[in-house]
Amino acid sequence: MKRSEQRYEAMRAIYVAVLCSSVAFALDGDAAQAVEQREQATRAFAGESVILRFGRFWGPGTNYRTPPQPPTIHIDTDGAKAARLLTHAPPATYLVTEIGDQSPLDPFPPSQ
Repeated sequence: MKRSEQRYEAMRAIYVAVLCSSVAFALDGDAAQAVEQREQATRAFAGESVILRFGRFWGPGTNYRTPPQPPTIHIDTDGAKAARLLTHAPPATYLVTEIGDQSPLDPFPPSQ
């Protein structure tokens, strides 16, 4: 096999995926439109895509010392939940919130 063919085969073997970080709560106006466009572009990606819709962050270092209006996620647990989804869940749209504790890998249907 030629060197160029080897490089081509190596490039084909690279796993191609995209991650979109989004919000799990309603937004208004331009912000809502921007989030929807970003999620649509992510779903249109030719490879595999994962959309993580995070609740409102709360805890040390955030704007909220106590849980704000749901959906929420504590700053100390959001990373672990996101990592679990990225390593174990199939491509889809997911909620990353405190309510998701019962079944954190259940996909949340994409908005249409």
